[in-house]
This record gives sequence, structure tokens and C-alpha cells, in this order.
Amino acid sequence: MDELIAGSKKGKAFSQKQVLELFAGQILTVCRRYENRHTGADDILQETFIKAFSKIHQFDPDKGHFKAWLKRIAINTALRSLRSQAVIIPIQDSHLSHAMTVNTSAPSEFSEEQILQLIQSLPVGYRTVFNLVVIDGYRHKDIAEKQLISVQTSNSQLS
Repeated sequence: MDELIAGSKKGKAFSQKQVLELFAGQILTVCRRYENRHTGADDILQETFIKAFSKIHQFDPDKGHFKAWLKRIAINTALRSLRSQAVIIPIQDSHLSHAMTVNTSAPSEFSEEQILQLIQSLPVGYRTVFNLVVIDGYRHKDIAEKQLISVQTSNSQLS
């Protein structure tokens, strides 16, 4: 991995292609959690790797793993995309009742694709906050700053 990163830092196309092939699937999954349109997720993925390769000299292996660095770029790219579309929406009871419907006869184990589909079915604001808190481990204070919303809005969208 170190050789691929070093090659990517030197602008070697082969190294960059290898990095892309190694991580594209995992990073696309992150992008799909935030953007439920397939083409939108692909756009975020592409922009993520463009940013990563243009800023790869900033990657410091002493501060974390390369995959985590890529994931952070993907999340920030997705959030920027969502913010530009003005998709963080205020809470509405009609959305809550739809999002909170539970099928008690559902199986206790879901496939990754089923979970992704359930997350994607949430309204965009709820989906974004859910992903940031539950899956990516952000705090409401950080989400409020990133999304330009209040901490209370972040809390209520998660609930």
C-alpha cells in the first residue's frame, strides 16, 4: 500500500489506478449512503478521487489509515453536494410517520443492500444526519457546523 501511495504522490497513473481499484467499491458504498441516485453517487465518487489525488501529498500515515482519509473526503464531498442542493429539510410529522414505520415480522438479519435501501428511503435530511451520527460517528455539534444547521435540528432529524 505504501508503494501505491508513494507512486500516486508522484503522479504515476498505474499507482493511482491501483488505488482506485482497491478502494472504489468501499468508497462508493459511502457515497450511496448519502446520495440515493446512482449517478449522483458516481459523481461524488469521481470527485472524491479527483480531490484525493490532487491532495494526496497531504495524507499523513502517522495520523490514520488511507481508507479513513478517503472516507472523510467522500463524506465531505457528499455533504458539499447535498448542501449545494439545499436538501437539509425541517422536520415534518408526515415524514416521521413514514420513516418510523416498523415491520415487526421483518427478519432480524438484513443484507447490506437491504440496509442501504432502507437508509436511502429516508428523507434526505434524516438520511444525512443518520449516516453522520450512526454510521460515521460524528457528533451533532460537528454536523451542525458542517451542514449549517442548529444542533437541535440535527438531534431532531436523527430522532
